[in-house]
Amino acid sequence: MKWRVNLNETTYFDVYLVDDQLVINDYQLGIKKLINLSYENGRVEISFLKKKIAYFSLDLEDVKYFNNSLVTSTEIRNALEFITKSEQDYDDYIRNAAILRKGEDTIQYSPETELHTHFMEMLSGEQFIDVLFSFVNDLCDGIPVDVNGHLIGFLGKDDSGNRIPMEQYITDYIPLDNKEIVNRLVQELELPMNGQSDFSHLSTALSKRNNLIDFVAKILKQKKYPDETIGNIKAVINVSLLKKSLEVLKEAGIVYTEISYSNDSTIKKMLALLGDDYKDYIDFSILLSANRNSFNNPTYVSETKKNLRKLLEKGLVRGFDLMGEELPLSVNDFDFNLSTSYASFIDYVVPLLSKYDDSVLRLHMGENQRSQTNPLGSLKVIKEVVKKYGLVIPLPYIRLGHAVFFDRENIEYEKLLKELKVVIEINASSNFSLSNVRLLEDIPYKWYRDRGIPIVLATDGGGVYRTSPKQEVLVGQKTDERVPLFLEESEQVEGVKPKR
Repeated sequence: MKWRVNLNETTYFDVYLVDDQLVINDYQLGIKKLINLSYENGRVEISFLKKKIAYFSLDLEDVKYFNNSLVTSTEIRNALEFITKSEQDYDDYIRNAAILRKGEDTIQYSPETELHTHFMEMLSGEQFIDVLFSFVNDLCDGIPVDVNGHLIGFLGKDDSGNRIPMEQYITDYIPLDNKEIVNRLVQELELPMNGQSDFSHLSTALSKRNNLIDFVAKILKQKKYPDETIGNIKAVINVSLLKKSLEVLKEAGIVYTEISYSNDSTIKKMLALLGDDYKDYIDFSILLSANRNSFNNPTYVSETKKNLRKLLEKGLVRGFDLMGEELPLSVNDFDFNLSTSYASFIDYVVPLLSKYDDSVLRLHMGENQRSQTNPLGSLKVIKEVVKKYGLVIPLPYIRLGHAVFFDRENIEYEKLLKELKVVIEINASSNFSLSNVRLLEDIPYKWYRDRGIPIVLATDGGGVYRTSPKQEVLVGQKTDERVPLFLEESEQVEGVKPKR
């Protein structure tokens, strides 16, 4: 007998009956230590951090759930942080954990937007695998793994600098019906439940996703579409991933989303292939994204500017998203005369976006402790550009993604947020997954709320972080009980109102 217990929409574990013993399989998520099974009144009761979640009878397969049983992935990560601490710290956490606060486990508000997400991160590992291998299930031997039994990660280069083909890394194939191993593999497409140790965890997960797309595209070209280009085949695969992502959001009650993606060619092909099919899903816009850590390359900066201008002219994107691992802005970054500086790029992008109604500029800022000066510094640059060109605010709409770390005593930051009509996009679960924060209280819902700064809650790519819009609202409620009311108000804020 096996019973599947869902902690939330994305995280589950199985309970098996083996030789009259109940055994928990958490598929190496590391959450087994947080779960307790007890046999009472003819049924097995399941508790997570001393909170009753569900129960089942040994002679029935159905699992019944107690009211308010939803446990967010962020709360799980928060709890795992304390597992490694002293027994006293852990006991204190259990007593004070947000998960145990009564009366706050009800979703009082269903979000209608997902305004901060990334194309390659929207689906869970399981959903991603399902979409990809639906194309080649009858054409290949299974999921490719390397000599260590892991999904193929970063690919190397030979002595001449040429990329080594993926085929040279493949040593085995795991059949899709081998659920035990497949469940382990799909976790490699997500962030660990106990958080990443450094930024490379996320980079590796995304590399493995891209490599799987390449693998499936090559199989299709070899065995089904020999006359088609790899680029066009990948576009078809990406459209299926996009449709599935929109479908998942629609099921969550989302009516409008903004998706960041960096490949301009793929954006064009996906939208051309999608055509009017998007009407079957939800309304969405795409933001062209770029990696700030590549701005030391003049060619990259020039191509990014050119691609953004062309995509805007054709109406294919709504705006721009500056992302990537965040380092503190340097003195050179504020030099408007330096072609590869942050200031120089903003000096080009803001006036360009201001020509288009409803355009958006999102800046990933203040994601980690070392970058706490970036939010204020970035707003100062924007203010200077606005003044220089006499631009009318709020065109484009300015959004700061994350903005968790900043100088909370600096009045100038609050002033510029209001003057530039900035909206803050809070992505609590990704900040926990990326190990940028350790406690729910570190997320500054209340700081922004108390000062009347608009906030929206988002996932940053829910699949990679095992979260959802619904979970983000619940996390916000546990930290600031006024979040639901504020979200209703924020629907009226320019630039975040759902499109109908």
